[in-house]
Amino acid sequence: MNLKLNTKTKLLNSCNNKRRRFKKPWWSNDLTSKWNETCSAENQYLRCTNNSNKSALRTLYLNKRKDFDKLVQQSKRCYWHQCQEDLLYMNNNDSKQFWRKIGNIGIGNERQSAIPNEVVLSDGSVTNNLDSVLHKWKDCFYNLLNQSNNSDPKIVKDDLNLENIIVSDLLDNEITFDEVHNIVMNSKNNKSPGVDLIQSELCKNFLVICTLTKLFNLCFKSGKIPNTWNK
Repeated sequence: MNLKLNTKTKLLNSCNNKRRRFKKPWWSNDLTSKWNETCSAENQYLRCTNNSNKSALRTLYLNKRKDFDKLVQQSKRCYWHQCQEDLLYMNNNDSKQFWRKIGNIGIGNERQSAIPNEVVLSDGSVTNNLDSVLHKWKDCFYNLLNQSNNSDPKIVKDDLNLENIIVSDLLDNEITFDEVHNIVMNSKNNKSPGVDLIQSELCKNFLVICTLTKLFNLCFKSGKIPNTWNK
Protein backbone atom coordinates (compact mmCIF):
# COMPACT_ATOMS: atom_id res chain seq x y z
CA MET A 1 0.00 0.00 0.00
CA ASN A 2 2.83 2.40 0.76
CA LEU A 3 4.12 1.96 -2.76
CA LYS A 4 0.77 2.99 -4.26
CA LEU A 5 -0.10 5.97 -2.06
CA ASN A 6 1.70 9.29 -1.87
CA THR A 7 3.32 9.85 1.49
CA LYS A 8 4.44 13.01 3.22
CA THR A 9 7.96 13.26 4.60
CA LYS A 10 8.04 15.23 7.84
CA LEU A 11 11.04 17.52 8.05
CA LEU A 12 12.74 18.36 11.30
CA ASN A 13 11.58 21.72 12.65
CA SER A 14 9.65 22.36 9.45
CA CYS A 15 7.63 25.11 11.13
CA ASN A 16 10.87 26.99 11.84
CA ASN A 17 12.11 26.59 8.29
CA LYS A 18 9.36 28.78 6.90
CA ARG A 19 10.09 31.49 9.42
CA ARG A 20 13.81 31.41 8.64
CA ARG A 21 13.17 31.68 4.91
CA PHE A 22 10.98 34.75 5.37
CA LYS A 23 12.32 37.66 3.32
CA LYS A 24 15.45 35.71 2.36
CA PRO A 25 15.40 35.47 -1.42
CA TRP A 26 18.71 33.61 -1.46
CA TRP A 27 17.27 30.65 0.49
CA SER A 28 16.92 27.37 -1.41
CA ASN A 29 15.82 23.78 -0.88
CA ASP A 30 19.45 22.72 -0.51
CA LEU A 31 19.80 25.08 2.42
CA THR A 32 16.68 23.61 3.99
CA SER A 33 18.15 20.12 3.72
CA LYS A 34 21.50 21.25 5.13
CA TRP A 35 19.74 23.06 7.98
CA ASN A 36 17.70 19.96 8.87
CA GLU A 37 20.84 17.82 8.82
CA THR A 38 22.60 20.31 11.08
CA CYS A 39 19.70 20.38 13.55
CA SER A 40 19.53 16.60 13.59
CA ALA A 41 23.27 16.31 14.27
CA GLU A 42 23.02 18.91 17.03
CA ASN A 43 20.16 17.08 18.74
CA GLN A 44 22.03 13.79 18.60
CA TYR A 45 25.09 15.44 20.11
CA LEU A 46 23.15 17.14 22.92
CA ARG A 47 21.14 14.02 23.82
CA CYS A 48 24.10 11.66 23.82
CA THR A 49 25.18 10.53 27.29
CA ASN A 50 28.02 8.25 26.20
CA ASN A 51 31.27 10.18 26.36
CA SER A 52 32.99 7.97 23.82
CA ASN A 53 30.31 8.64 21.20
CA LYS A 54 29.74 12.27 22.16
CA SER A 55 33.11 13.40 20.82
CA ALA A 56 32.40 11.87 17.42
CA LEU A 57 28.89 13.35 17.38
CA ARG A 58 30.29 16.76 18.24
CA THR A 59 32.74 16.55 15.34
CA LEU A 60 29.91 15.48 13.03
CA TYR A 61 27.76 18.40 14.21
CA LEU A 62 30.56 20.93 13.69
CA ASN A 63 31.20 19.63 10.18
CA LYS A 64 27.49 19.84 9.34
CA ARG A 65 27.29 23.38 10.64
CA LYS A 66 30.42 24.35 8.72
CA ASP A 67 28.95 22.95 5.50
CA PHE A 68 25.69 24.80 6.13
CA ASP A 69 27.46 28.13 6.76
CA LYS A 70 29.55 27.66 3.63
CA LEU A 71 26.46 27.00 1.54
CA VAL A 72 24.73 30.07 3.02
CA GLN A 73 27.61 32.34 2.04
CA GLN A 74 27.75 30.78 -1.42
CA SER A 75 24.01 31.29 -1.93
CA LYS A 76 24.24 34.91 -0.81
CA ARG A 77 27.12 35.62 -3.18
CA CYS A 78 25.29 34.01 -6.10
CA TYR A 79 22.12 35.95 -5.33
CA TRP A 80 23.83 39.36 -5.09
CA HIS A 81 25.88 38.63 -8.19
CA GLN A 82 22.69 37.87 -10.09
CA CYS A 83 21.13 41.08 -8.73
CA GLN A 84 24.10 43.06 -10.01
CA GLU A 85 23.82 41.46 -13.42
CA ASP A 86 20.11 42.24 -13.53
CA LEU A 87 20.71 45.86 -12.53
CA LEU A 88 23.36 46.31 -15.21
CA TYR A 89 21.05 44.84 -17.84
CA MET A 90 18.08 46.98 -16.76
CA ASN A 91 20.22 50.10 -16.57
CA ASN A 92 21.11 49.68 -20.23
CA ASN A 93 17.72 48.48 -21.50
CA ASP A 94 14.93 49.53 -19.13
CA SER A 95 15.63 52.52 -16.86
CA LYS A 96 12.12 52.47 -15.37
CA GLN A 97 12.48 48.89 -14.24
CA PHE A 98 16.01 49.70 -13.04
CA TRP A 99 14.83 52.36 -10.55
CA ARG A 100 11.92 50.16 -9.50
CA LYS A 101 14.44 47.42 -8.66
CA ILE A 102 16.57 49.92 -6.74
CA GLY A 103 13.55 50.87 -4.66
CA ASN A 104 13.04 47.24 -3.64
CA ILE A 105 16.57 46.85 -2.27
CA GLY A 106 17.33 47.23 1.43
CA ILE A 107 14.86 49.15 3.57
CA GLY A 108 12.78 49.97 0.51
CA ASN A 109 11.62 46.36 0.55
CA GLU A 110 10.28 46.80 4.07
CA ARG A 111 8.05 49.79 3.38
CA GLN A 112 4.39 49.36 4.15
CA SER A 113 2.03 50.33 1.35
CA ALA A 114 -1.19 50.10 3.38
CA ILE A 115 -2.44 53.03 5.46
CA PRO A 116 -4.07 52.54 8.90
CA ASN A 117 -7.69 51.54 8.34
CA GLU A 118 -9.08 53.02 11.55
CA VAL A 119 -9.59 56.52 12.94
CA VAL A 120 -10.66 58.18 16.17
CA LEU A 121 -13.96 60.04 15.83
CA SER A 122 -14.86 63.31 17.53
CA ASP A 123 -16.71 61.45 20.32
CA GLY A 124 -13.57 59.44 21.16
CA SER A 125 -14.71 56.16 19.63
CA VAL A 126 -12.58 54.20 17.19
CA THR A 127 -14.00 52.96 13.90
CA ASN A 128 -12.61 50.98 10.98
CA ASN A 129 -15.54 51.65 8.64
CA LEU A 130 -14.06 52.50 5.26
CA ASP A 131 -16.44 55.40 4.56
CA SER A 132 -15.82 56.92 7.99
CA VAL A 133 -12.04 56.55 7.61
CA LEU A 134 -12.00 58.21 4.18
CA HIS A 135 -14.28 61.01 5.38
CA LYS A 136 -12.08 61.65 8.43
CA TRP A 137 -8.94 61.76 6.31
CA LYS A 138 -10.61 64.13 3.84
CA ASP A 139 -11.69 66.54 6.60
CA CYS A 140 -8.28 66.53 8.28
CA PHE A 141 -6.31 67.24 5.12
CA TYR A 142 -8.86 69.75 3.84
CA ASN A 143 -8.64 71.77 7.07
CA LEU A 144 -4.87 71.44 7.07
CA LEU A 145 -4.38 72.82 3.56
CA ASN A 146 -7.31 75.25 3.41
CA GLN A 147 -7.17 77.15 6.68
CA SER A 148 -9.17 80.35 6.84
CA ASN A 149 -6.97 83.44 6.82
CA ASN A 150 -8.57 86.32 8.69
CA SER A 151 -5.34 88.20 9.30
CA ASP A 152 -5.17 91.87 8.54
CA PRO A 153 -3.26 92.35 5.24
CA LYS A 154 -1.54 95.45 6.65
CA ILE A 155 -0.26 93.50 9.67
CA VAL A 156 1.01 90.69 7.45
CA LYS A 157 2.78 93.20 5.22
CA ASP A 158 4.40 94.88 8.22
CA ASP A 159 5.57 91.51 9.52
CA LEU A 160 7.13 90.67 6.16
CA ASN A 161 8.91 93.99 6.05
CA LEU A 162 10.15 93.45 9.61
CA GLU A 163 11.58 90.05 8.65
CA ASN A 164 13.39 91.57 5.69
CA ILE A 165 15.26 94.10 7.83
CA ILE A 166 16.49 91.64 10.45
CA VAL A 167 20.30 91.84 10.62
CA SER A 168 22.48 88.92 11.67
CA ASP A 169 26.24 89.37 11.65
CA LEU A 170 26.69 85.61 11.74
CA LEU A 171 24.58 85.01 8.62
CA ASP A 172 25.42 88.18 6.68
CA ASN A 173 29.20 87.81 6.80
CA GLU A 174 31.05 86.69 3.70
CA ILE A 175 32.01 83.07 3.29
CA THR A 176 35.58 82.72 4.49
CA PHE A 177 38.46 80.80 2.96
CA ASP A 178 38.73 78.62 6.08
CA GLU A 179 35.10 77.52 5.79
CA VAL A 180 35.53 76.42 2.19
CA HIS A 181 38.93 74.87 2.97
CA ASN A 182 37.51 72.74 5.80
CA ILE A 183 34.61 71.49 3.69
CA VAL A 184 36.77 70.66 0.67
CA MET A 185 39.52 68.93 2.61
CA ASN A 186 37.02 66.82 4.58
CA SER A 187 35.25 65.60 1.45
CA LYS A 188 35.73 61.90 0.67
CA ASN A 189 37.97 60.70 -2.13
CA ASN A 190 37.18 58.18 -4.87
CA LYS A 191 33.55 59.27 -5.10
CA SER A 192 31.48 59.74 -8.24
CA PRO A 193 31.49 63.35 -9.53
CA GLY A 194 28.40 65.46 -10.06
CA VAL A 195 27.04 66.93 -13.27
CA ASP A 196 30.21 69.03 -13.63
CA LEU A 197 32.33 65.82 -13.71
CA ILE A 198 34.78 67.36 -11.21
CA GLN A 199 35.99 64.97 -8.53
CA SER A 200 36.70 66.18 -5.01
CA GLU A 201 40.40 65.33 -5.30
CA LEU A 202 40.83 68.05 -7.95
CA CYS A 203 39.48 70.72 -5.59
CA LYS A 204 41.98 70.03 -2.81
CA ASN A 205 44.52 72.71 -3.70
CA PHE A 206 45.00 76.35 -2.77
CA LEU A 207 44.09 77.97 -6.11
CA VAL A 208 40.85 76.04 -6.56
CA ILE A 209 39.74 76.77 -2.97
CA CYS A 210 40.39 80.49 -3.52
CA THR A 211 38.35 80.42 -6.71
CA LEU A 212 35.52 78.55 -5.02
CA THR A 213 35.49 81.06 -2.17
CA LYS A 214 35.15 83.97 -4.61
CA LEU A 215 32.45 82.14 -6.55
CA PHE A 216 30.41 81.34 -3.45
CA ASN A 217 30.61 84.93 -2.20
CA LEU A 218 29.52 86.22 -5.63
CA CYS A 219 26.49 83.92 -5.54
CA PHE A 220 25.79 84.89 -1.93
CA LYS A 221 25.80 88.64 -2.65
CA SER A 222 23.92 88.52 -5.95
CA GLY A 223 21.44 85.85 -4.99
CA LYS A 224 22.04 84.03 -8.27
CA ILE A 225 23.49 80.56 -8.83
CA PRO A 226 24.36 78.57 -11.97
CA ASN A 227 21.52 76.56 -13.45
CA THR A 228 23.56 73.35 -13.27
CA TRP A 229 23.54 73.56 -9.46
CA ASN A 230 19.80 72.85 -9.52
CA LYS A 231 20.31 69.43 -11.13
